[in-house]
Amino acid sequence: MKQFLKPWHTELLTIIFLFIVDVSCITLVYEPLVQSLLCFFCIKVFRNRPWTEFGTISFFLALYNLITAGRFGLSLVYLIPMALIAKEAQKILYPHTLYAYVMLMVALVLDTCVMGPLALDIPCNIFYTNRIIYVNLMVLWGMSLKYNR
Repeated sequence: MKQFLKPWHTELLTIIFLFIVDVSCITLVYEPLVQSLLCFFCIKVFRNRPWTEFGTISFFLALYNLITAGRFGLSLVYLIPMALIAKEAQKILYPHTLYAYVMLMVALVLDTCVMGPLALDIPCNIFYTNRIIYVNLMVLWGMSLKYNR
C-alpha cells in the first residue's frame, strides 16, 4: 500500500493546524493564552530536525506575532538565538525532555516580561505570566506524549 502523505507533508499540516489553534484561541479568549506553535517549536529544537522545518515554524510564529502584536517576527528576536544555543547544547548535554520545558518557560518569560514592556509598552503582570506558563506547560506536556518518542 502506498503512503498518501510524506513525512514533511504531515509536519507542515501539523504546523498549519497549530497555527489555526493559536489564532482561534486569540479570537475566542481575546488573549494569546495557548501558544501551541511555540510548544511545538520547543519540542522540535531538541530533536535532530532539518533547518527548513525550523524556518517554517519560525515563519508561522512571525505571522502569529503579526496578528497578536502588529509586528512581524517580534518573537524571532529571542527564538533564533535560543534555537542556536539549544543546538549547540545538544552536543554537550545528555538528551532529555526537560530542556524543552525550560526553553518554553524562558521563551514565555522573555515574551511577556521583556519584549512586551520594551517593544509594545505592555506592563509585565506576574499573574498573567504565571497563567500563560502553566497553560503552555500543560500543552507541551500533552504534545510531548506524541512527539518525544
